[in-house]
Amino acid sequence: MSKAKQNLEQKQRQNSRQKAKQQQQKKKAKIKKQQLLALMNIQKMFDFGYALIKKARTKKQLEQALQLSKSYMLKIKAIKKHVKVKLPEQIQKGFCKKCYVIFVPDKTVKYRIKHGRAIAICLNCGSKRIIG
Repeated sequence: MSKAKQNLEQKQRQNSRQKAKQQQQKKKAKIKKQQLLALMNIQKMFDFGYALIKKARTKKQLEQALQLSKSYMLKIKAIKKHVKVKLPEQIQKGFCKKCYVIFVPDKTVKYRIKHGRAIAICLNCGSKRIIG
């Protein structure tokens, strides 16, 4: 009798472990799906902000584009923090960390090579950043 009871308890433990494993795998899959969706949305927002700044012709249009791009970058930062996702390198190095403006050559950033390193100088706030 005691052996039968032990076998039954052992099977119940194995079943509970398997259920826990399955639940953990489902949770991981859900998190992965959320991260992929977040990365897609982040990339879209970044590309849209970049295009806005690039298309700006007048000073007024550029100011409006800079405001929108700044709000996009703040949203991207909030999404990154909430979903716990790592930003692609293109986005990491593609904006000013001080004023959150997306870098567009000759409109919002000036690149210089100094001692073999590329330095990005933000034309909005004047901060310098080593790119590579």
